[in-house]
Amino acid sequence: MAENGADSTDAAVSLWHQLLQCYKSIERNISSALHSNYHQSLSRYDVLAQIHDYGEEWISVGDLTRRLLDTAGGISALLNRMEREELIKRRLNPRDRRSFQVALTDKGRQLYRDMSSNYSAWVAAALEEVSSEEREVLFNILGRLKRAQRNGLR
Repeated sequence: MAENGADSTDAAVSLWHQLLQCYKSIERNISSALHSNYHQSLSRYDVLAQIHDYGEEWISVGDLTRRLLDTAGGISALLNRMEREELIKRRLNPRDRRSFQVALTDKGRQLYRDMSSNYSAWVAAALEEVSSEEREVLFNILGRLKRAQRNGLR
């Protein structure tokens, strides 16, 4: 059954709203669990995870910002607070003295390890209503949608 233009647009908007509602609900639940258990925000967890997963000890603040799941707004203030709490350390980039690099401290690395297994369990719990076959289909569809967005809107 072919959809006309208006029906197709309405369906696209409905799907978009459903995606946003699911994302926000899962984000809210995981954020609440992180805060209750570790007194940390999802943004802080994301910073620790991205630095940890980078593959090198030091990552430039620009590269970190591009890797973050959340928007980059307030990243400098967030990094300042995390540095004061000794979760990360910062230095001038030795290859470009106009920029900074960050790395995990031992305290930050341990906090990430502590949070990581619970984070994974919380994500799995959030998706437990979706079968493994459905997850694979959804993963492929979302990957295709992500790739389609690389060139922006027309």
